[in-house]
Amino acid sequence: MGLSATVRIAVTTGALKVPPTYFVVDHAQRLRTEHEFEVFALVADVSDPAITIPVHGVVPLRGASFERRMPAAPLGIPLLGGRIRRFQPDLIHQHFATWSGPAISAGRKGAKPILTTVHGYDILLARRNNRSLRDRWNLANVANARDHSNRVLAVSEFLAGEAVAAGFDPTRLEVHYQGVDTEYFTPLPGTQHADSVPVVAFVGALAERKGIMDLIAASNALIGAVDHRLVIMGGGPLASAIQAEAARTSHIDVLGTLPRAEIRAQLRRATLMALPTQEHDGWREAAGLVLVEAQACGTPVVAYRSGGTPEMVDENRSGLLVAEKDVAALTSAIRDVLALGSEDYLRMRHAAREFAHEHRSLDRSCRELLAHYAELT
Repeated sequence: MGLSATVRIAVTTGALKVPPTYFVVDHAQRLRTEHEFEVFALVADVSDPAITIPVHGVVPLRGASFERRMPAAPLGIPLLGGRIRRFQPDLIHQHFATWSGPAISAGRKGAKPILTTVHGYDILLARRNNRSLRDRWNLANVANARDHSNRVLAVSEFLAGEAVAAGFDPTRLEVHYQGVDTEYFTPLPGTQHADSVPVVAFVGALAERKGIMDLIAASNALIGAVDHRLVIMGGGPLASAIQAEAARTSHIDVLGTLPRAEIRAQLRRATLMALPTQEHDGWREAAGLVLVEAQACGTPVVAYRSGGTPEMVDENRSGLLVAEKDVAALTSAIRDVLALGSEDYLRMRHAAREFAHEHRSLDRSCRELLAHYAELT
């Protein structure tokens, strides 16, 4: 068929909550005037009015919160495949190999091509030490997607390598960087960042794997040497510990989980963003799109050299990378960026924006995705 005519594309996933999981719907939202997209999930909660494509969640318990519906997700498995087939798609695009069973079944029964994007957890699951019943179920789904997808897209070269090591066929596997909306994430007007006191920003899960305690340690080590504030955005299991740490000092602001527009505002105001994401229980960051969002806002970044993170930074131009779990090196890198003179700092800001816009934009990612769709249909 190709894409000379409008095609119907079913975007499928297990659970969808927007915000924060924009990357599942961003491409379809951007391409909605060219092709017909509908999104199908076991459990869905889309509260951002900017997302206008149809989204269907099949799990019952209407009125219940997303978190209360999630345990009932298995009840939707028999329903989801039928909903996908009734849409009569020309192609099925599954996000995450976990919970992929309904999409794979619908594609095979309807003889429709299946494209699966793997995002990290689904591939790195095999490295977990403790295999729960849920882990075993997810691994069975991953094997199903591995064996029956016509093509698999990995969100980084790092993840593609992990997928091959996990048994995925390299001839049906390609790298597809997800990209960020560089028309939405833009720098503040003018050439200077807004705050007189330098701001180090963090956006992500407040969890060990994101390295937030390493960042707090680095920030504390700089107190008295480099004036700055540490602004922490996100929620997670370490929230209470981080609040307690913030109460012991005057330079840490814990803002909790914020809407997308406020995250953008904070990234625009920040002097730099730090993401010391690191290995934890076999997991590593597959990509780290928030690094690209920061750079699209003209904000340089500092990160650990871990997983796919280095692929999201133009090293030594748009940001600095240091060895994983090396808090001293992290401290030094943050100090180096905060100590830059105005000319060097503006050069890094411009390089950050250029890298995001030219190499990791949603528009570029959409063009690449359209090529995959055309080849499969």
